[in-house]
Amino acid sequence: MVSLRRATRIARGLARSREDVVRTRELAAHVDERAVRSKVVAEAAFERARSPNRVPRRRDRARRNSKPSIDIMSAEDEAVAGVPASSMLFAVHKHLQTRCAAKTSAFLACKKQDQDPEKCLKQGAAMTGCLVEVLRDLKATCGDELNGYAGCLDYRSNNFEKCRAEQEAFETKCSLK
Repeated sequence: MVSLRRATRIARGLARSREDVVRTRELAAHVDERAVRSKVVAEAAFERARSPNRVPRRRDRARRNSKPSIDIMSAEDEAVAGVPASSMLFAVHKHLQTRCAAKTSAFLACKKQDQDPEKCLKQGAAMTGCLVEVLRDLKATCGDELNGYAGCLDYRSNNFEKCRAEQEAFETKCSLK
C-alpha cells in the first residue's frame, strides 16, 4: 500500500520512480471499481423500492392503514391553549402531576398492557384534555406569572436553578390546590 506522503507526491506529479506511478494507477483503479460497485448496488435498491410489486414493510402498512378515530386535540382547544412548548410543560409540571395523575396512570397502564397505539387513543385523549384544561385554568388565573416563568425556562434551556425568582412568583400566585 502506498503511504499518504507518497500518494500526495504522486498526485502532485512528483513521483520518484516508475514504480510509484504504477502503484498509484492500481490504487485509482481499485477505488473506481469500488465506487462503481456501490453505485450499482444503490441503484438496484432504489429500483426495488419503486417497484409496484414491492411488499410494503410493516411500518409502511401501519402508516397507510391507520386513521385515528379520536381527535386528540380539537382545533378549538389548540387555539385556546396553544401547542405548549417544553418550557411551558416544565413550568406547569407540578400542577400536571397533581391534577392529571389518574388519567396519566390510566394511559400508562394501557400502554404497558398493549403496545398497539390504537388501543389507548381514548386514554391518550383524556390525558391531553386534562393538560389543556390545566393550561386554560393556569392562564386564566395567573397568566403573566406563568408566561414569565416559562419564558425564563425557555431562555435558560429549562434550567430551574436560574429561574427561582420567576418560579417563586408563579407558585405564590398559583399555588397547588
